Amino acid sequence: MVLKYTHSRNTPVMLSAVGVEGFDKNNKSCIALREAINFNNVKIITTWDDIELLQNKWVFQNNILTDKVADPACVHHLKF
Repeated sequence: MVLKYTHSRNTPVMLSAVGVEGFDKNNKSCIALREAINFNNVKIITTWDDIELLQNKWVFQNNILTDKVADPACVHHLKF
């Protein structure tokens, strides 16, 4: 719903440190999610999970930047 709302208002979106699960082309929820994360207002998607799966099965728009990042749960162990 959030992605549909921001898409309707052309608000840029970054999805940060998402988990990635397998894509099932027969699952309506997977199809709907893949369509939503490929809206033209989605600019960046980072993951702490399987970057290759994200890039090869989920993201099909060339203009969406993807990258692998640290799991945010690990950050509290870092000392700044």
